[in-house]
Amino acid sequence: MGASVQRSETATAAQFREIKSLGKSVFVSEHEADYANSMRILAENGLRPSTSQEALILISEIPELKDQLKGKWFYLAGKGLKEKDGIYTFDEKGNLVKVTGEVKPSREKTVCVWGGNQLLSLAVYADNFLRGQFYLTGRTSDSPAPVIVGIRKDASPEELSHITNTKDFARREK
Repeated sequence: MGASVQRSETATAAQFREIKSLGKSVFVSEHEADYANSMRILAENGLRPSTSQEALILISEIPELKDQLKGKWFYLAGKGLKEKDGIYTFDEKGNLVKVTGEVKPSREKTVCVWGGNQLLSLAVYADNFLRGQFYLTGRTSDSPAPVIVGIRKDASPEELSHITNTKDFARREK
């Protein structure tokens, strides 16, 4: 079921589908766009890109969102990753934790990271590509991403952080 997002008359015709859980909404458009156009389209629709932490938490906790994004990648907020190339997992706040002999993540929380100082993007794999469910990179060139993913501009990271504290997260609100 699609959601109507208020747009200006000059907005690019990108239709967003709202995926909602526990009062938090994520908007996904199948509109292909490079970084600049992705950011412009989000802004014109009252949305913003998520941070890597927000995206990892939301996708891992909302099965419908994960299904919608499988096999696709999209731009995130910001540039560059301080983490070095490797296999990571993430904690309840979306912070990356290096996988070691003592830290063994579930396959659903495994992130293949390629650090760098370029545009940030996140891919969600249908299979466990390179042992990971997610592929986070700071080496993205400005090429068209197959989807645009955003959250409301007024959704703060603090607001979104409570979602990991519930067991019934996948239940859709009526």
